[in-house]
Amino acid sequence: MALAYLVSSTDFDRRNAKNALNWHIPFFIAWNGSAVVAFIGVGLASAGWVGSVVSRLLILLGLFGLLVLGLANLVVCFVATSKAFNGESWEYPIVPELV
Repeated sequence: MALAYLVSSTDFDRRNAKNALNWHIPFFIAWNGSAVVAFIGVGLASAGWVGSVVSRLLILLGLFGLLVLGLANLVVCFVATSKAFNGESWEYPIVPELV
């Protein structure tokens, strides 16, 4: 997407690439944060430092975050693709303007 943003020749392509980058940068950060939470839970469970309830809660919280983020990414990308196919530039919901 970053490459598409840099080499795009039309304004339409550039706007869509910019909107996609604005979505995927926070998505990447949140996805990795959820994975880190899940791995911390696994590490605490295997080390035996914390009770099993806390480690299981961290694992479930991280996996739930990964599931919700994955489904949200799938839905939002399908909507953006259909809008772009119809010639519209769609701004993703709840996304800061980063690019």
